[in-house]
Amino acid sequence: VQLDTGSAILFVETPKSAICQQPAPNPCSKFGAYDANASSTYVYVDSKASVQYGGGDSATGDNAMDIVRISGASLTQFTFGIQYQTNIGEGIVGFSFSTAETIGTDPSVQNSIPAALVAQGYIASRTYSLYLNAYSSPGGGTVLLGGVDTAKYCGKLITLNMVPNSLAATTITDTTLQLLSITGTDATGRSVAFTDGSTPGRAILDSGTTFTFLQPALVQAIWDFVGAAPSSPDGPVAAFPCVPKSSTATINIGFNGITIKVSLSQLSYFPQGADGTTCIFGIGKQAVGDVGLVRDSVLGAFYTVYDLDNKQISLAPAIVDATGSNVIPIAAGLNGLPNTAGPSCPAPATSSTSSSTSKSPTTSKTPTTSKTPTTSKTPTTS
Repeated sequence: VQLDTGSAILFVETPKSAICQQPAPNPCSKFGAYDANASSTYVYVDSKASVQYGGGDSATGDNAMDIVRISGASLTQFTFGIQYQTNIGEGIVGFSFSTAETIGTDPSVQNSIPAALVAQGYIASRTYSLYLNAYSSPGGGTVLLGGVDTAKYCGKLITLNMVPNSLAATTITDTTLQLLSITGTDATGRSVAFTDGSTPGRAILDSGTTFTFLQPALVQAIWDFVGAAPSSPDGPVAAFPCVPKSSTATINIGFNGITIKVSLSQLSYFPQGADGTTCIFGIGKQAVGDVGLVRDSVLGAFYTVYDLDNKQISLAPAIVDATGSNVIPIAAGLNGLPNTAGPSCPAPATSSTSSSTSKSPTTSKTPTTSKTPTTSKTPTTS
């Protein structure tokens, strides 16, 4: 299943859906599926399951109850949706606030994986750490439930309070942070302020899909900096010369107390053309609204700790292709996050600052707890 930090529900594919009865490869042949008739512990709940995601994908079907196994944990009587009518190409597991929380009712009436792990004694708090790693890295990433892995990030974790997803809102319903700055650094170390862009504003840290989307004026300034051009005048994404891993050019994402550099090589997606030297740039223009979406293209450079209990997110620069592991549990309560730092981050290069946006970069707290974090890449259902 696809991990989605922007939603709360587990929705699985079924071999009985029309999309999975198409000739292989189909979502079920590629990623697996849940067959209610093959499970002796399946319990039918109702036929009111329905979900719609921001990109237009949607599904309806049954709500069911069964045992959900994720790494070493077995979650009994867990409620999830079965996609009998769907245009979604895979199962989705949501790790955000439960539906009940977002509408202001009792959060215990809705299941979520983090909440169920707490309720059944596997972890101490509704927390998880996301390490996506770089898009091109063969080793992939991990999600660690109830703990942090200090071998996966450098420096200290900086904790930020979530904010409402719009200026008009007063409650926290998703994993939104306040962005303070976005700048560029070219391969010579020259720093560029995107003065032609708008104030970065707020953005949801959402792992649900690949591309990051921000305010159009800001993105246009970034495109000018990297030499990206859309395929049509109003196109939301743009192509640019693929950037090798050896390049030091970055886009720098600033929050209160921390700025994380995202390598242009990490923002080079889907090589195209006969020689594969043209890529899709990982930051695009959002269509509507004032809240951006920071997604996998940028999150790959972050080590991100989501704390749903305290409505906080902690950030540090991720170590690309990190080896080894040093897992520390997160305790319950406001100060449950360990204050253990990772290895020292590389020293930043000396640079000058420019307000030009027309030049393209050269592309040449330690808690005591008995709870054990649960590490997993893909939950399984049975």
